Amino acid sequence: MTIDDAYFITPENPFSLALSDEENELRHGRFIKILEAMNYIYYVGYGADEDEKWGREKSYLIVSNDDKEMQQLAAQFGQNAFIHYSVRKGPDLVKL
Repeated sequence: MTIDDAYFITPENPFSLALSDEENELRHGRFIKILEAMNYIYYVGYGADEDEKWGREKSYLIVSNDDKEMQQLAAQFGQNAFIHYSVRKGPDLVKL
């Protein structure tokens, strides 16, 4: 099976509310457990605003063709949006 899509999602700072480093680390642990339980291939990175005024958020590039599952995952972790990359269409900001 060919996978032509990837999703860049962070479990940090739900609904744009800044959490403590400790709270965000707990969220990362839960997020990774879900990714590994579902056998997703993923890469660790970070997201930031252009000037990095808001700091970096540890994020994951998840290789998957399951758009619905990725939307549910982002929503489960209280995200307002994520980036969907398609080989056919390029990157797209998906707002929840």
